Amino acid sequence: MLTKKETVKAKVAIKTFKPNHKVGFELELYIHSSVYSQFLKDIREVYPGSGTGNQRLSVVGDGSLNYHPGYNSIEIRTPPLNAETAFLRYDELLAIVTNYDQAGFIKTDAQCGLHVNISESKIFQNPDNAYNFTHKFIKYFDPIKWRKKFDRSSNQYCRFSARQLKQLRKTRNINFVGTQLSNHYSAINTENIHEYTNPKYRRLEIRSAGNTGYYANSGRMQNFLEDVNDAMNKASHASAKALKLV
Repeated sequence: MLTKKETVKAKVAIKTFKPNHKVGFELELYIHSSVYSQFLKDIREVYPGSGTGNQRLSVVGDGSLNYHPGYNSIEIRTPPLNAETAFLRYDELLAIVTNYDQAGFIKTDAQCGLHVNISESKIFQNPDNAYNFTHKFIKYFDPIKWRKKFDRSSNQYCRFSARQLKQLRKTRNINFVGTQLSNHYSAINTENIHEYTNPKYRRLEIRSAGNTGYYANSGRMQNFLEDVNDAMNKASHASAKALKLV
C-alpha cells in the first residue's frame, strides 16, 4: 500500500501528466485443427491493416504448451496499441475466442496464460526509468492476490511470496527490483526492459495463468485486466512525478 504522502504525490501528478501507454496481449490456448483456418481469419478481422513486425496480429505455435491430439497449440499476439483501443480490441478478440470455446473447439490447461505487455513512450526511453515505473506498479498491483484468485499454488507465473513482494515494495534499488522479478519468473516480468536497446520494444509483462480463466471465469479475468489498467495509470503518474517528467 502507498503511504499518504505517496498517494498525494500521485494525485498531483495525475493533473499534469498525460501518459501515452501502448498495450499488447498474448493469449495461449489450444484450437481444434478442423476450424484453425477459419479461426485465424475471424480473429485477424479484429486487427485490420497491413502492419509488419510487432505492429500486426500474429499467431505462432507455442512449444511451451502441452500436446492435445487434434489441436494446434498457439499463442495469439496482439500488436501494441494505445491503451484504450487495445482493451476494446481485446474484448472483441475474446468474444470470438469465447464463441469457439463454447462450441467445443478450444481447450486450455494449466500451461496456458494471458500476458499483458505495457509501455509508456516517455518513461520507457531509459531502462532505469522503466524499472522506476515497475517499482511504482507493484505498489498498486498485487500479484499475490491474483495468484490466490486463480488458485494457482503451483503456477509457474506466480512463485512470488507475499514476504518477497513486501521487500521489493520497500527497496530503493530499482535495478534490484528488476533482477529479483526476473530471477523468480514471477507474475511481473522485466526481461524485456533490459533486453532491448530500442526503447519502442521495451515493455513490462504482467502474467496471469489462464486455464479456464478466459472463459469460465470471464468476470474474474475482466477484474484482473481492470486492476492491471488501474495500476498502469497510477504507476505512470507517480513515476513521471518522481522522474521529474512533469
